[in-house]
Amino acid sequence: LYQSLPERPTWPSYSHTAADLEAVATARGDPFGGRHDIEHPPDVLIQAARGLPIYWALTASDLSALSTVLAGSWTRLGIAAGQRVALYDYATSPMVVYASRAYVPHLDAGAADILGCLPICNDGLPDLADRCIHILEYVQPSVLFVDAELMDPLSRALERKGSRTVSRVVVTSDEAPVGLAQIREWGALLRTEVQQMLRADAPLFFAPPCATEPMTFHPDEGAYRVEVLSPDPSKVLPDDVGLITVTNLAIRSSIVIRYVTNVEGIVRDGSCRCGRTGRRVIVTDVD
Repeated sequence: LYQSLPERPTWPSYSHTAADLEAVATARGDPFGGRHDIEHPPDVLIQAARGLPIYWALTASDLSALSTVLAGSWTRLGIAAGQRVALYDYATSPMVVYASRAYVPHLDAGAADILGCLPICNDGLPDLADRCIHILEYVQPSVLFVDAELMDPLSRALERKGSRTVSRVVVTSDEAPVGLAQIREWGALLRTEVQQMLRADAPLFFAPPCATEPMTFHPDEGAYRVEVLSPDPSKVLPDDVGLITVTNLAIRSSIVIRYVTNVEGIVRDGSCRCGRTGRRVIVTDVD
């Protein structure tokens, strides 16, 4: 992949976008977009992201590593053994795939299995909002993970039924985080706590929110390296705002180096007000 990318006058040639993946896939007839390492024969092939005709070639150890990363994000959100966790997202979403060994072959333990939780998955179609409400009413999960695109259908369905949810809601969206004002509006509308987890499917990236700082997210430093891609790398400053790039250190069969997301923000090192150290992503508020 990286040998195939055209030289850019201002961006490092070793960064790449979703469009680059598609271009390499088309030019080479490679469904993996040049990212599969043939030294690691895959156990599972999974579409990389909705609407992106690129696939992951993952081994069982890759699946295990990603589930461990997701479990760590759940733990940071306060999810613990014995809790029920509902998922309102499409079935191939990484939020779902790595949640349970029941959802993908060759996975010994998903995030829910690692933590001792019960996962309940509702497919991610807007017209399944009523079924999601049934899950909230009868299963009463502690947490509902929901794609941001489905929040409006879910809110309308709750309004029609004149009901509310007591479950905490965690919103995720592939490379499209929502602003703080929208999060607060949804919280007031649903009358429950609404949080957001940063997510990018093409590099298989998850980052739970900071408990103190708004629009701030703490990725697992053992699994990811996050950087800011400035339009002019010769003038990079610590607080430069630019597109967030992700290098995935957790998987070995598919190589992800500096994937350029559509998420704009700042990357900072050092201590955060919440007490965590290391790199954190501060997303530019999109409102």
